[in-house]
Amino acid sequence: MPRRKDRSTKGAIFSQIKDPILLVAVLIATFIVTSFLFVGLLTVSNFVSPERIISSIEPDIDEIVDRGSYPRAFDSESRKSTLDRFTDSIMLMQAIPDPSMTAFENAVLAPYLDYVQESGRISPPISLREKIADPSLENNNNYFLYWHGYTVPMRMVLSLFTFSQVIIVNYILLVALILVVAEIFRRTAGIKAVIAFALALLLMNIWAVPQSFQLVNMFFLSLFGVIALYLLLVKGKERIWIPSLFLVLGMATSFFDFLTIPLVTLLLPLLLLVLWRMKDERQSLFAVVGLTVTWVMGYVGFWAAKWLVLLKVHTSPDLVNTLILSKLNERSGMDAESTVSRIGAISRNFSLLHWNPDPLIVGDYFSLRIVALSILSFVVAWAVIFWLSGADFKRLKLSFPLLILASAPYLWYFVISNHSYIHYWFTYRAQLVSVFAFLLFVMISIDWKKLMNRWADKSGKERLTTEQAKE
Repeated sequence: MPRRKDRSTKGAIFSQIKDPILLVAVLIATFIVTSFLFVGLLTVSNFVSPERIISSIEPDIDEIVDRGSYPRAFDSESRKSTLDRFTDSIMLMQAIPDPSMTAFENAVLAPYLDYVQESGRISPPISLREKIADPSLENNNNYFLYWHGYTVPMRMVLSLFTFSQVIIVNYILLVALILVVAEIFRRTAGIKAVIAFALALLLMNIWAVPQSFQLVNMFFLSLFGVIALYLLLVKGKERIWIPSLFLVLGMATSFFDFLTIPLVTLLLPLLLLVLWRMKDERQSLFAVVGLTVTWVMGYVGFWAAKWLVLLKVHTSPDLVNTLILSKLNERSGMDAESTVSRIGAISRNFSLLHWNPDPLIVGDYFSLRIVALSILSFVVAWAVIFWLSGADFKRLKLSFPLLILASAPYLWYFVISNHSYIHYWFTYRAQLVSVFAFLLFVMISIDWKKLMNRWADKSGKERLTTEQAKE
């Protein structure tokens, strides 16, 4: 693969668009076009026959209810394999268009049935069964905090396959995308990147993800983002279209996500970009910051557009404002009733990387000690090996952006603390990039050839050649 000759250290991605006004105009045009495309798709998808979707869910509805709201994938005992059928059932109900509403109202309000008996509210899987048994039951709840764009692909696949068949399709597509992305990382950074990627996926219990409608969309989107970025890089379009790509990724995350692991759609493509630029010893910090800002603009901007639409179409704008603000405060742990520890949110998520017992059982304090001990051990071990290898600070400077990417999920847990604390059993998967980036940092920041040759000199063995060191 030919290497690019440009070795400028900062601003490379944005430098070809010399006029800032032109860059802003391109991003605004991208935002407007993508917004109309997404809203149009969401609206049109509501013309899918409700009966067709109901008939696709019906064969599996008893199993969904029997397994409960939070079953474990493959009946595993590990908390890491918990599936959120509570949320999946709400998503499935939202995928059934409400005939009493217009297509646009369905798109904006995302109605579903919250079935209530005299004994009180029951779980969404049972509500889903009641809806399947009697489609004439009127939806009595709206969930308008998000765009709920996930209903678009759900309606498509449920028009062709049953619920259990969709899970099989998810497995096939996810495996195919992982193999393609692994090959992209191999071409970019060698076999060490494939090893780090595989280890990160294993720690995330990736085999459980295709069974979760709530999670699988973000994995699909992040992997598609890596593929799209790679094609732009190979074709030399690095400086023109990459800002627009990250803007669209941010918007698509806001559109398809149900607040699961949104940060992965930003961090995994950024990791590829850092590795690509490291091949030519180019700095990535400026590019990482600039593209992160672009992604956030797409993510927050498109979500805010939903808020503005709601204020226009909802009969009670004050109620919309109150509910959205209260939900934001609740998820971030800023509401008056929150007693969630932000550090506890980090420790809970981190503990699931290597600690199988449920943190609810062993306690947050014990998990926090595990976190502190793990970080201290990693830092000391790396520092010793780095110093013994010859302390190449130029190599360290090039690989430093990997540490920034590795730390980003923990910043998310700190800010969105309440949600991350309660739902740590699926939000922990945002650490896919943390593990991947950290392993690459260790592999790249240390000069293993020098280290092995020093050991060979002391032990009287033959020194490594350059080709052997690469292997």
